[in-house]
Amino acid sequence: MVLSFSSRESMIAALSTAGLLLKPLIVVDAGIGTQKNLDWLKEHGYGYLVVSRKRKIDVPSSLEMVTVREDKRRLIRAALINNPDAGEIELYCHSYHVLHAIRFKLGKRGITQSWSTIRKGLSTHMRITTTMKRDDGKMIHIRKFL
Repeated sequence: MVLSFSSRESMIAALSTAGLLLKPLIVVDAGIGTQKNLDWLKEHGYGYLVVSRKRKIDVPSSLEMVTVREDKRRLIRAALINNPDAGEIELYCHSYHVLHAIRFKLGKRGITQSWSTIRKGLSTHMRITTTMKRDDGKMIHIRKFL
């Protein structure tokens, strides 16, 4: 069954039937997790779970991570932080197996520098995108990497 909704309000109202004891927890991705949408959820008393849109996340050095999953192939650690300024609880998750896979692939290509050296090298990369509208209304995107 495919449901079609004209707005966030109608979709959430359909999920919040009168027979529920609690309002549903709304799970959104970073694309629709705008501040406006999150403010609306708070104003209407909904809890939510959203992926952070932050590009650079400063994890506190004093953060004590707990192991969520560990086996022969992966190690996943996480921590919760109460952020009273935003009225949110933040979940930090670190997937060591993903880092290991990236390091392995880089090593196969002969790249053995430290993470800080790799980050420093990548920080100098820049790209410029120009967007223009054609006469027929379609858009042209030209991207140049410097």
